[in-house]
Parts: sequence; C-alpha cells; structure tokens
Amino acid sequence: MTVGVGLAILITSVLAGCGADSGPDPGPGERRVQNFGFTNVASNDPPVAPGGVIAASQAKIAPESVMRFTIQWRIVQPQPGAPFDFTRYDEEIVESALAEGLKPLIVVSAAPEWAWGDEQCDPVNLRARGYCIMPPGQDAASLAAWRAFVTEVARRYADDAVAIEIWNEPNAGGFWNTLDRPDPAHYADLLCHGHDAINGVAPDLPVVSGGLATSFATDDRHVAASDFLAQLYQAVDFASCADGIGVHPYPGQEPPEDPDAPFHQRLDELRAIREENGDHLPLWITEFGYSTRGTGAISEEAQAQHLACAVAEAAAMPDVRSFVVHTLIDRGTAALAELSFGVLRTPQPGLAPEPKPAADALTRALSGPRPAC
Repeated sequence: MTVGVGLAILITSVLAGCGADSGPDPGPGERRVQNFGFTNVASNDPPVAPGGVIAASQAKIAPESVMRFTIQWRIVQPQPGAPFDFTRYDEEIVESALAEGLKPLIVVSAAPEWAWGDEQCDPVNLRARGYCIMPPGQDAASLAAWRAFVTEVARRYADDAVAIEIWNEPNAGGFWNTLDRPDPAHYADLLCHGHDAINGVAPDLPVVSGGLATSFATDDRHVAASDFLAQLYQAVDFASCADGIGVHPYPGQEPPEDPDAPFHQRLDELRAIREENGDHLPLWITEFGYSTRGTGAISEEAQAQHLACAVAEAAAMPDVRSFVVHTLIDRGTAALAELSFGVLRTPQPGLAPEPKPAADALTRALSGPRPAC
C-alpha cells in the first residue's frame, strides 16, 4: 500500500515580517512546510461522514497531504492474547486515505483494561467519555504487551505512514485518565518502549512524542507543556527515544504572525527546554486550529486568514517538520467550540461537506504566494 514519497509542500513566501527563526536559507524566498495535513474524525461516534467522503474532501483541499488519526489499542486487542484486529481503522480510514493519495500520521493510544497494571481510571473521565484513555501499566507484562501492539502498528503501516506519534496530549488529564495527574516518567517509559519497538521493524519511520497540550498550567489534572518536557529530559535520554517533539500550540483567538502571540510563545518555550538540554530534535505540530463557534470562537473569515498565515509562519521555521490542522470537518452542528475547528461544515447525510472560507484559503496558501498577514 505504498503511496509515493514523503510529502513536502512548497510555499513561496516573502520572508520579511515572517517571524522566521534564524537558520540557513534553503533558497531565495522559499521554505518548505513538511507533512501538512488534517486530523481525521471518521471514527467520531456517530461518524460525521463516511471515510471516503472525508478522504476525498481532504485531497481536494491539499493533495498528497497527511491524515492524522488515532489507533486505540483497546479496540484492536480488547482481550489479552487475542489477535490484533485493525479492520475498523482500515475500512473507515486507511483504505480511503491511501486511495486518495493521502499519507497516515498514526497516533497510538488507549491501553485495554487488562493492560492497565495497577493503574485505575478516574471515574470523572469514565463518566464523561464512556471509556478510559489509560496508559499501559509499568509492570513488565503490560509493557511487553504495549511493545507488541506498537510493533504490529509499525509493521502494518510503515510503508505508507509518515510517522507514528506515541500518545495524544500525554500531559493533559483528558487523555491520561489515571487517578493522579499525568506522570512524565511513566510516559517516558512507554515512549522509549514504543520507540524501540518501532525501530525494530521500521528503523526509518520517525517516532514523535505525543503532541503536548500547551494551553494548561500545572494543576491537579494537567502538567504544563514546558514542565512536562523538562521532566522527560530528566527521566530518560529523550533524544534516543524520539525523532521529534510533538506539540499542539493552539493560539486561542490570536493571529499567528505576531511573535508575541501564543503560537510563537508556546513553541519558543519548548525550544528553550530543548536547547537547555543540548538537543536539536525537530518540532512536529500535530494539532493547530481555530474554532468558529462557541466560547472563544472567531469568525469563519478570521479562521481562513489566520490558518493561511500560520502555514506561512510554520514554513519559515527550519525546525518544524509537520503542520496538522485540527480538524478537517466540524464534529457536529451544536454551537460548541470543541466541535467547530473544522475547515468544512458537518454535512447532511448523503451530501458532501460544505467548505468554510478556510478551505480555499489553505489551498491557496499551500500552492501560491505568502498571504498578506
């Protein structure tokens, strides 16, 4: 199921005023943003659209782009020792994506209950979601089972994937549902085991640490992104357990081109931690977006402008290896911010999703001159 070579979308940009990091210029007025794409919501319950509609819609906006989606271990192996079953993900996401020339960026997450070890799920999260996103336990049996799962994911999809991301927002209580707040040392353990498993079968496939949520301060449910990354470096030889640092630098309502705005500030905070540890791992922006409804939303026109400018900003950053927009399609019609990050509106049954202005703005930003920011 191989689909061509790695994605690199060329953006022609006027560098003056880009807020670019210092670094070698790859050419007069040219930068590349690698691995541009969208998060996939085909597995939403209920699905927002069939997988084929989602893939075709994304390919229309950004041909040969990246589709980021999560494979939950609890779904593909609900019982210990059972054979792995990826049918749901292949039929709902992967087959359609590859048919449209898209490339997977796969997040691995959510251990089945039999692999939790001594950990317990926070009942608040269980009530809110109906299931738990739990890490594997730190006992030898749970970690061995985790390695087997990650190995199978890598073996199955290595020819087509651009990377495997180990977990989603491991510093946020919403995606690390233990009774206590997320534990950087525990996460470092499963990251290193996952990295070694992937390298064992697909040594050329990049392993990205789970995209860090940057909107939280450290409290009883979350660990601030900078604190979490600093503790990862303290816990393990981090650079030997990852090929890139995942980050979700959500900007709130602020435009991305201002160097003092959250987009730049949140990336720079992690760069500072990285450099304090003598490291040069690239940053993978695996979620970024603006909501157009609900609390903290901006207008659809502002979303279009800001996303186009954010792509240009990321293209001017030599250490950025990925830029994934969250999400392709709104996850419902309710006026809720969490559901409304899409650049396409939730479609009516049997119909194609209607584009917001951001869809065309991104197509132009990916293939034409830098937008006026």
